[in-house]
Amino acid sequence: MAKFLLLGYYGYGNAGDEAVLLALAQGLERGGHEIGVLSASSQTEKLLAPMSVRTFNRLKPLEIVWGLLWCDLLVLGGGSLLQDVTGPFSLHYYLGLIQLAKMLGKPYALCAQGLGPLLRKGSQKRVGRIAKGARHLSVRDPKSRELLVDLGVEPSQIQLVADPVWSLPLAEVATDPPIEEPYLLFALRPWQGREELLFEALPGVMRQTGLPIVYATMHPEFDLPLARRLAAEVGGQVAEAHSFSELLGYFAGAQVVCAMRLHALIFAALLGKRSVAISYDPKVDALVEELGIQALELDEELSALAVAIARAAPPQKKQVSSVVERAKVGLELLRALGRELDGTN
Repeated sequence: MAKFLLLGYYGYGNAGDEAVLLALAQGLERGGHEIGVLSASSQTEKLLAPMSVRTFNRLKPLEIVWGLLWCDLLVLGGGSLLQDVTGPFSLHYYLGLIQLAKMLGKPYALCAQGLGPLLRKGSQKRVGRIAKGARHLSVRDPKSRELLVDLGVEPSQIQLVADPVWSLPLAEVATDPPIEEPYLLFALRPWQGREELLFEALPGVMRQTGLPIVYATMHPEFDLPLARRLAAEVGGQVAEAHSFSELLGYFAGAQVVCAMRLHALIFAALLGKRSVAISYDPKVDALVEELGIQALELDEELSALAVAIARAAPPQKKQVSSVVERAKVGLELLRALGRELDGTN
């Protein structure tokens, strides 16, 4: 069996990234491979229980080196990790660890990546160079594939898969909905001050739909202050979820899910929920285009939010099934690479 070391934005309480980790770990475990994780929190072991997983602190250089020496392959797993729109530090961190893996003679894989935005020319050159050297290279959407081709990567080197979260059986994981009466679920985040437009739009939504709002915080460190302000000034309540399964319970009970967060929209689709995307990022646009769901820009279009909610429909089962299958193919490609590395392929 091969030893995979998973690297992502793990251990920071972001439900989307933790779901990516869970999906990758479960997929690799099915192939009989060993799993290690570079994480910022000991809660990672709780998330992945009862799987046998080794954890290494991603903030401690010595543990990073131990993890790289232990593994057969470093996997940059899922999410929008290779981007510089949130500042250069994050990109430097991930590319730096890949460089360290290369120095130690370890191959690396870029798995189900959502590439970009890459605003700096230096960032574009570095990502293109790293992508060309990957033992396995897959992206979660066509726009990321196009970006890699623009950066000089051979199209034949790039596998189009899907976000690993699509492989999770969320309906089996979710707890019973904690609220009995009908409600709208909003998964929002701050974004360049434009979230202030929500304070103007949401009162009309509640008035026209006659439904209360529940605010789910996918990344509490960033989302919770906004959710609390909206609950206090607009109305509604903040979801009190203490685990991944409890958070999914709120999604399972919602009449409609309105979300800025990408993985909130994926959760909604997997649970068969009517949904409306509030777009602020190319990754959300890519999902909207693929699933054909209702979408509004985070600007004056929000005045039409109540109408969009009324017209919202769940994504077609055929479209969801297609994406789920691509996610499963992506995991099988990783498992096959593991078999190749340990000589059993």
